[in-house]
Amino acid sequence: MTESTTKRITSVRKRRASEGRYGLLSVVFVIAAQATSLSATNDIPALVAQLGAAKHREREHAEHQLWLCGESARPFLEQAAQSADPEVRQRARAVLEKFDLGLRPDMPDSVQQLIRRFHQCDSDECRRLIVSSLLQTPSVETKTLLAQLAQRLPSVEQRIVVFAPVGELMLGQVLESVAADMPPRDEKLAALIEGLDLYLAVVPEDLTTPLNLVVWLREHGEDRARPVVELAARVQQQRLERAPDSAELHNNLAWLLAVSRVRLDEALHHAQRAVELEPRQPAYLDTLAEVHFQRGDRQKALELIARCIELDPESTYFRDQEQRFRDGKPETPPPDPELVLP
Repeated sequence: MTESTTKRITSVRKRRASEGRYGLLSVVFVIAAQATSLSATNDIPALVAQLGAAKHREREHAEHQLWLCGESARPFLEQAAQSADPEVRQRARAVLEKFDLGLRPDMPDSVQQLIRRFHQCDSDECRRLIVSSLLQTPSVETKTLLAQLAQRLPSVEQRIVVFAPVGELMLGQVLESVAADMPPRDEKLAALIEGLDLYLAVVPEDLTTPLNLVVWLREHGEDRARPVVELAARVQQQRLERAPDSAELHNNLAWLLAVSRVRLDEALHHAQRAVELEPRQPAYLDTLAEVHFQRGDRQKALELIARCIELDPESTYFRDQEQRFRDGKPETPPPDPELVLP
């Protein structure tokens, strides 16, 4: 099971990843490349010098070209932002501000205004309303944009509140459509995956939502659930690559794969690594027990869950898990109060 994220969001009796109660969203995005010219990139110092040109048109052109150059221009602009020339200083700082806010030249003015307002908001409710507006704005690279905004909010709880419209406006409609047409047709399943992809871009810590979907879709065939598993696993793997010594992230990936009942050798590796890093963490021992249970080693699973009970004798979850292991039915989902199916 997952550990620290649950403590921050829900009052579950055992430690399991449950960050993100809100549902998913379904918006297709396309990553548009910035129109950066090779000549502009190679002439960054010359462009910086032109920020103080005598002609207004030349100054405007240089500022825009530097914006097009993107992050490669940042060190030159940071130096120019300290210039004695007020014109150079002001324009260099204006471009740096656009970089910092995540503004790009290909964004419509209306979207740029919304992003500026997002950063100026003094409340999460204000930010939530802007997220709603962005979701309803056509021709927006939604996933990239929302992921960038989410990075500015390190608190999971805050992101859940701010990006609630993602689930409220999108996933509810998608799930309702899928539930009315089970097993889901390919196009509806594709819409669900797109929604999950966007949701996990803003709340990648959440395992509960994809696991709910896996358990639900598996009733209609492993092929229905597989795309959800692969997407969620890819997100967790990317997080782990950025923090390879995180016991929590090793554990999360192992739990996802174990409950999904796929790639169990890989799940075993990550579960063992989590326990190596934090050997007395009951949540991680439980994950390792689940992996062994799914691999057919019920005795090892029972030994590990007994250690969990020793470490946390007040937990009813571990005792329920022990009974599940004794019953010997790996296909039965864990006794997880967070796995509430649609």
